[in-house]
Amino acid sequence: MRKSCHGEVLKSVGPSFMMVSEKYNKQKGAAKYLTEKVMKGGSGVWGDVAMSAHPDINQADLRQIIEYILSLSNKDLVKKSLAPSGVILPPANTKKEATLVLSASYSSRGANNANNIKALSDKEAAVRFPGYHLFNGKENKAGFQIVNKNNINYLRLNNASGWFAIDSIDLSGIVTVQVTADLGKQSVSVYNFEIRLDSTSGKLLGKGTFHSSEGKDLSNTVDCPISPVTDGKFHNIYLTGTFENLKGSPVIDIKSLTFK
Repeated sequence: MRKSCHGEVLKSVGPSFMMVSEKYNKQKGAAKYLTEKVMKGGSGVWGDVAMSAHPDINQADLRQIIEYILSLSNKDLVKKSLAPSGVILPPANTKKEATLVLSASYSSRGANNANNIKALSDKEAAVRFPGYHLFNGKENKAGFQIVNKNNINYLRLNNASGWFAIDSIDLSGIVTVQVTADLGKQSVSVYNFEIRLDSTSGKLLGKGTFHSSEGKDLSNTVDCPISPVTDGKFHNIYLTGTFENLKGSPVIDIKSLTFK
């Protein structure tokens, strides 16, 4: 079963795997017949050139080889490739915090074995982290502390100011960071925050404000437009913030960030 004897598509010393698949894939008992043929060898079916016997081949490997050969001409098993560009819509029940892993592979066909030209192949994978970010409790932070409510980690600020960082975010195509927070029962106050790149004094990407109301529990979402980041690299995002107009103890519990 050497590559020098059988090409995937083009005939070499022996028939191509595609030719074998087209001849046998609909025949009853084809897998058993081809398994014995590979182990015992033989000639006459595809001409006078004899195929060497392979009596010591690993049976598990041989089974996979035969399955692969028979699958080549089975169009029902061939998955249609994605278009060069487009949109991938996740299933409706996909969790918002799920990570997308997109893999792609390429293999050219029609290698010319006579001229020793090898087929070209390559593969690549890209990981797209979720746009909806919940906190794991291990964030780099100052002034904030982790509190758990209903099995969700919140970052609580009960000081006049503080910051926290989110590591390794790809901001390509992101134009808005949505911040969701709970504000406890407190005196009227304003919480101003900034989103900065790679450090607390890094490039300012955007600003936002939360307003609390005296005597009420509030859950607010603020959309913060940000400047584009187009270098295609992963960055750390810092959210820094301060309270103003305080008449009591400041409390804000930040629940999540959503990158849009």
